[in-house]
Amino acid sequence: MNDELHVTASRETETEVTEKDYHKRERIHKKFERIVKLPVPVKMEEAKAGLSNGVLKITLPKEVVASRKRINIE
Repeated sequence: MNDELHVTASRETETEVTEKDYHKRERIHKKFERIVKLPVPVKMEEAKAGLSNGVLKITLPKEVVASRKRINIE
């Protein structure tokens, strides 16, 4: 949809411990999903996203709507 921002991420980790008497392996799968309704139309072609130090930064430029209306004053 054009008026929503969908953010989806997944993370997988695996740990393995080997000792004299046993062997243990754990696999963890995490999924994150958010949907944010946008208040104004945006230019999807110019959208940018970046991840730095665990922080996701999303830039969505507004779409310029030029709908001026001329009113004559009497």
